[in-house]
Amino acid sequence: MKEFFWTDSKIVLGYVTNESKRFHVYVANRVQQIRNATDPSSWQYVDTQCNPADKASRGLTAEQLVNKSTWLHGPEFLHQGGAHKSPQVEMPKLDETDPEVKKAVVYATRVLDANNKFPDHLEKSRFDRFSSWHRAKKAVAICLMFKTRLHQRNSQGVSKVVDIHPSPRVIIQVSEMKKAEIEILKKVQYEHFKNEVEILQQLGTRGEFTTRELARKRNQSLKATSSLFRLDPFLDDAGLIRVGGRIERANVSSELKHPVILPRKDHITELVIRHHHEKVHHMGRCTTHNEMRQRGYWVIGGSAAVSNYIASCVTCRKLRRPLQKQKMAELPEDRLQPAPPFSYCAVDYFGPFYIRESKAK
Repeated sequence: MKEFFWTDSKIVLGYVTNESKRFHVYVANRVQQIRNATDPSSWQYVDTQCNPADKASRGLTAEQLVNKSTWLHGPEFLHQGGAHKSPQVEMPKLDETDPEVKKAVVYATRVLDANNKFPDHLEKSRFDRFSSWHRAKKAVAICLMFKTRLHQRNSQGVSKVVDIHPSPRVIIQVSEMKKAEIEILKKVQYEHFKNEVEILQQLGTRGEFTTRELARKRNQSLKATSSLFRLDPFLDDAGLIRVGGRIERANVSSELKHPVILPRKDHITELVIRHHHEKVHHMGRCTTHNEMRQRGYWVIGGSAAVSNYIASCVTCRKLRRPLQKQKMAELPEDRLQPAPPFSYCAVDYFGPFYIRESKAK
């Protein structure tokens, strides 16, 4: 005997009979449970006028319940012989505007030649999803590890299979995190300093400019309005733009002598500022900015960028906000109306008097 199920919701029928769209977790679990227990083709539509469940939810008078209600005996089509066919109704289309439908994301793969200096395999918009500088580097490091395994499988041929799936617990080395950081910074710099990067590449020099001719040619190529014009920029061996200067002979690390240039307004710059601000335990602007300089980051307008972030830091606002002052209430009426002296107040010039009662009489 075949079972039939009736509902007056066209949306529910669309969910149950759906074969293409994906739902969010709650709706997906309920729809899957219905499809496992029943046949989707056995679900039919019942009009609201014929649905006895509406009588209980919307209420009936006593006369309607006795004379005109389908609550006691059900709709008429249930008493008819044979299989009843519900009227053909137009199901609602499930599209991206439905709040229960997951938005479909399509990823496109583009093959580039070796002459492309900056391949677009890392989308800049993907970095906006991260709220931590460490997590962003870790995610990119895992992607680079996966890319290396794919190259190994391609180089070794189809005859030897290489496991390209990372283990559940991925162990990332410090060198891999450093490579991921370089890839992220290169993408950010190319996004904001595209013209400057191309000009420095055309000069064909890696490292700081040692001759005046190259430096003069660079300054002539760079626009005076460029934010990098006064920083003596150059490309290092990894392709990052770094700050030049006159402290090459200083006995400090190369990152401190030539820090990496970062734009002021970028999500990655904010993550770097947040990372070092939390590292110094939410100290002030000077300490945070100095920590960034010590770690090899030069943010254009860094002092203002750090101050702007600290102003929006929740922890700093809790710790350094000014004290709140309570506004005094309105004065009472007896202090505002004229009255004779001592009408509403008194002065105690004496007392208290301690009385000792003697028991002997």
